Amino acid sequence: MVYVRHDVPHTYLQVQSNLQVVAVQLHLKRRYTVASLYLPPNDRVSRADLEALVGQLPAPFLLLGDFNGRNPLWGDDHVTPRGAMLGSLVEDLGLSVLNTGEPTRFQAGVFTAIDLSLCSSDATLDFTWEVGADPRGSDHFPICLSMASESLP
Repeated sequence: MVYVRHDVPHTYLQVQSNLQVVAVQLHLKRRYTVASLYLPPNDRVSRADLEALVGQLPAPFLLLGDFNGRNPLWGDDHVTPRGAMLGSLVEDLGLSVLNTGEPTRFQAGVFTAIDLSLCSSDATLDFTWEVGADPRGSDHFPICLSMASESLP
């Protein structure tokens, strides 16, 4: 799900995908595509579906969501099969990981980093990324992306 304040100019973007994804274009200083993706933990996710999704996102873009994949590339101490596939996808497509290494989820006494904030290489320096301290009843911590001060008008 993507919520956009009513005073922020935006348009919804139709994405053809088998994945659980929604996308919108925000008209800020630059036009950014923002896509929210959920990959259920037990679903088979094909690399081809992810590549097709990324191919539909006009740059600069942010691809955000609960990917349910662990990899040290975004701060986890473990690699899952999905995390390995996502890591190679990030590298092969030249995507940037905005995560700073902080965990994004706490469940059963274990901290993990399964929520990812990816972007096209032309948006890497436009945002700062941080994890909120209060999960507000969820097992996922809120993630705050802010426009970097150099990106503001």
